[in-house]
This record gives sequence, C-alpha cells and structure tokens, in this order.
Amino acid sequence: MWKNKLKYVLYRIIMWGCLVLPHRFLYWCALRMADFQWLVDKRARESVKANLRVVLPEASEARIEYETRWVFRNFGKYLTEFFRFSRFDDRFFSRHTALDGRQHLDEALSHNKGAIILSAHLSNWELGAAIMHKMFPE
Repeated sequence: MWKNKLKYVLYRIIMWGCLVLPHRFLYWCALRMADFQWLVDKRARESVKANLRVVLPEASEARIEYETRWVFRNFGKYLTEFFRFSRFDDRFFSRHTALDGRQHLDEALSHNKGAIILSAHLSNWELGAAIMHKMFPE
C-alpha cells in the first residue's frame, strides 16, 4: 500500500516539475531517469529487446542494446512533453509542428459524411490530436 502512495506522490512531483522547469533541463532529467530505468528494470529491457529483434532481424546484439536504451530515453522525453501538454499554446504549435495536406481533410469533410483519420504511432502523436482539436474545436 505504501508503495502505491509513494508512486503517486512521485508521479505528482514529476507532473509539477514538468510544468515549471525549463524544457531543456527536463529533457536532461528524463534521459537520466530513463537510463536508470533501463538499468534496473530487466523485464522491460528484455521485452524491448525482444520487440526490436523482430523489427531489426539483421541487427547485431550491440545494435539491439543501443536501440533498446534509446527506446527508454525517447519514452522519457515523450513523458516530459505529455506532462507539459496543458502549457502548449499557439506559439508552441507554430514553432514545433507542421500540418501538410489540410486540403485533403477539408475535401473529405465537404461531403458532410465525416472522415476517418489514421496516424502512425510515431514520436509524440498526441500532438496531432491537439492540432486537430485546434483546427476543429466544435
């Protein structure tokens, strides 16, 4: 029971930190925390390695190890962005995102039948949903 409370408190501290600390410092912290997680969580590390062996069947074990560590690191950086979502404003979106092909969506919607949008799960894909919400707030 106390472990769950401790996890919750740590989670809230991290969320707060992501809202008030500078972005570059947060990335630095995220990389350190991800490296620590990579080091101590053998089960997760082996799971990522197994997945990468499927995706990169020709890769050497050294390459798999390298990519595994970067999976942890990129996830850590992603979490800092996820926790900062409430701070993203128009300036953030104009500096860090680009929308190409809006005309295709407008064309599909012009038929008044709706549209289905598919996205690859790459990078911070939630930003795409945030952009769509900004474009079509109703």
